[in-house]
Amino acid sequence: MPTENRIDCPALHKRSNSYPFGDRVPCTVRMLKTVTADPMPVIGFAYIKGDIPVCRENQIFPAWTNSHGAVAAVLPNGKHLGLRPAEFEVDTWHDIAQETAR
Repeated sequence: MPTENRIDCPALHKRSNSYPFGDRVPCTVRMLKTVTADPMPVIGFAYIKGDIPVCRENQIFPAWTNSHGAVAAVLPNGKHLGLRPAEFEVDTWHDIAQETAR
């Protein structure tokens, strides 16, 4: 992955005991269904500035993963949309040896 497109995420540096992917870290994810941001109780989507984030089925997005295994799709505008495990499949994995050498 070129340096300018590299997503640095906590899972590349440290993973908790409950981390679900073992020694691998998602690099890109393919959407299994269309996902939008969840509305907040009472205020709906008022907390979102601009367009409501959408990840469409079959699209591939760069992934950001925390040290516990929570995955977010990184949208073209740089915003993150949190994903549930049933909403995506890992398309590609980071090369941990190459990433930690940077």
